[in-house]
Amino acid sequence: MSKHYPLLLLFIAVFYAFTAIKSTGFHQPDEHFQIVEFANYKLGKTKATDLSWEYGAQIRPSLQPGIAYMTFSIMDLLGLNDVFIKTLVLRLLTSAIAITAIHLFGKSNKDLFNKNYYGFYIILSYLLWFIPYVSVRFSSESWSGIFLIFALYYLKVNPLKARSGFIFGLIIGFSVLFRYQSLLFAFGICLWLLLIQKSTWKPFIYITLGVSTTLFFGFLLDFWFYGKPVVTIYNYFEANIIKDVASTFGVSPWYEYLWFIFSSPGFVIGFGISISVVLVLLKYKNDLILWTVVPFIVIHSIIPHKEMRFLFPLVFLCPYFLIYALKECKNFNRFKTALIDIFVIFFLVSNNMGLIVISTKSAGNGKQRIGDFIHENYDDIPVHVIYIGPISSYNDWPFSRNTFFQYQNVNITNKYSIWDSDIETVLKPNMDNLLMLSNEDITGARSKKRLQEIGFHLVEQTIPWYDQKIISIYDPDNNDNIQIYRLTKSVN
Repeated sequence: MSKHYPLLLLFIAVFYAFTAIKSTGFHQPDEHFQIVEFANYKLGKTKATDLSWEYGAQIRPSLQPGIAYMTFSIMDLLGLNDVFIKTLVLRLLTSAIAITAIHLFGKSNKDLFNKNYYGFYIILSYLLWFIPYVSVRFSSESWSGIFLIFALYYLKVNPLKARSGFIFGLIIGFSVLFRYQSLLFAFGICLWLLLIQKSTWKPFIYITLGVSTTLFFGFLLDFWFYGKPVVTIYNYFEANIIKDVASTFGVSPWYEYLWFIFSSPGFVIGFGISISVVLVLLKYKNDLILWTVVPFIVIHSIIPHKEMRFLFPLVFLCPYFLIYALKECKNFNRFKTALIDIFVIFFLVSNNMGLIVISTKSAGNGKQRIGDFIHENYDDIPVHVIYIGPISSYNDWPFSRNTFFQYQNVNITNKYSIWDSDIETVLKPNMDNLLMLSNEDITGARSKKRLQEIGFHLVEQTIPWYDQKIISIYDPDNNDNIQIYRLTKSVN
């Protein structure tokens, strides 16, 4: 593996960069409205009243908006003002840091697996299908997970003494500063040090000092960002735990995260991850990674509001569990080993299908591809866009505005249906007319004939057709794709 590792790293760098280019937009609105828009506000390009409620509540740590602010400021000085390039740079920056963290964490686990298993582990560490996707997201979950594995790497390769304890505290502190829920990782690691490693209390003093130093740095950043002393970690706890504001965005049963782990990666891969965690839990109760993960999942399961993205910091640890489980399963008798080999084949096929999807479509539901299409084809050209239903990537949220992506040349009309009697009257002369509608709006041959009669012809889809085929296997009810039509006849 070591002989071919440089070539693998080169391939990984190219693949991650390609994924970053294609994975435009955001997985979840917080990735944009609580980071990019916050940075845009600090640059003086938007008003505080246009920001999400988290700004007024002062619960958002400003470290990540600060990184975006610095990145955008440097790009402005260089004359790179294209907002699509700016967000691409954030994704490329994330991917570079993620590759570094995965590389170091992989090295720290080399002694745990023999040569054959270690090679498979390294490949999965970079190419388990959802890892490249998370590794290019400029989100709090991604950066928190990246700094978690930086911290675990450092803990594994350095004996815990005063200096190393302080540095470990600094690193895990950044994981917490990117996302406060990651304090649970620090809690689990400290439990492992105390109960399994039987550490004395002295290292905990230095770990606490390191974490406190990072959090104090965060306090200074928040002072700069909000313009006054703010303890955002307390405000966050008060708003989302004491006042339970998070539950207003939906609640789920305690077992929801277990279902997410099983279903969200695809049932074949999800089954493998679920079984692997159980096997490690049964056979390696003293494992550091297990103690890191379990408190995080348990406490999150108790909290009523649950989202799949809250598990993103854990994705970098999935290959660790999978290879541990595979190593154990290979000790079974020949018949069971044959079944495992068949499962591994299905696993790899499913994984390759996932890699195709995440590397060829925009993030989340793919709607940002609408903005990409306009940017690529009508950057400085007036264009009229007719949206059928609530599918616009330009529409603002009720209490926060998308001020970063501004499209002055786009004239927007919303219509309820292609069957609206006046739809032809809204067409505008002397500019291109585009029609955008979801797959659900095309109900059969009559719908297609209606579009042809008006003069619209399909020119783009937000999710490529081959990705739609793969996604339909994973989720037959998925209708996220948006079809983009162009009017080919003249308007009087």
